Amino acid sequence: MAYLVVAWAFVAAILVQVFFAGLGIFTQTSYWVVHRDFGYWIGILPFAMLILAPLGRLPRRAIIFGAVLFVLYFLQTTLPVIRDPPFIAAFHTVVALLLFGLAAMTAVRAHAFVPRPLGAAPAKAAAPP
Repeated sequence: MAYLVVAWAFVAAILVQVFFAGLGIFTQTSYWVVHRDFGYWIGILPFAMLILAPLGRLPRRAIIFGAVLFVLYFLQTTLPVIRDPPFIAAFHTVVALLLFGLAAMTAVRAHAFVPRPLGAAPAKAAAPP
């Protein structure tokens, strides 16, 4: 359950991070500091997923997704530092999209790792009218 909560918290944190970037673009530059600092703090979440997956005895793919998210996060935080050539730093926005997509996919798939109570039937899709 903790893995699921952290996975969705990471998705939400990425959305907040994009909001801070928008504030930096459309209002004043002081929001770039908030964007940067918050970006460093949210790295705790993919790291926690990497730790929680083996602790929760989740399947290997959960560990792999946690590791890939952490590596992408690390790449994401190092790209803005690379200023020469500048097009390398521009991949910061592309990696953000990849990070969000993979984080969302991981969070959706994490629902399968939460055990159901005994006797509970799996949710069925509603029949078409």
